[in-house]
Amino acid sequence: MSDDVQDARRAFIRDVYRLGDDLADDVGGTRATLAELRRALAGDLRPAALELVHRHEPPEREERFWLLTAGLYAINPVNPARRYPIGEALGRLESKDSAEARLRQLLSTSAEGLVHYARQAVQLVGAHDLAVDLHPLLTDLITLQSARAHSEGAYQVRMRWARDFHRGRHATTTSTEGTDQ
Repeated sequence: MSDDVQDARRAFIRDVYRLGDDLADDVGGTRATLAELRRALAGDLRPAALELVHRHEPPEREERFWLLTAGLYAINPVNPARRYPIGEALGRLESKDSAEARLRQLLSTSAEGLVHYARQAVQLVGAHDLAVDLHPLLTDLITLQSARAHSEGAYQVRMRWARDFHRGRHATTTSTEGTDQ
């Protein structure tokens, strides 16, 4: 992949995060843009949502994943000091059963089901005041869509999500062990 595409992805993600920064003052109709991005998750394409994506000139085959990623951010538009890969964010949740169920769904779903389960995972993470790092998520969604279901690329993404999940679970367990004494 070209450096130009990577640079465009990074610039796009910076603009998406800027929406969260601008939310308090509703700079430039930020609330309306976020609402349009959430509607886009259901297939309702709106001008402000599309403008956010198209100003960065993504490759056509990636447009829907850029829009999806921005829509996922719009569910919980916060910019905490730390963002986690989606697997690690799920692993850090205290509700281990629901987090594991969401991970299982993400690991086993088809490309078509990915939108639904990614949305549920991001909502669950956001409900626990955690945030997902969007750049790796965008890259992973594009990889999963462009790869065949059982290809090496898809396998690597799913294994990374599982590895990150267990890393997050371990980090949470380690940090709480010291407080039980």
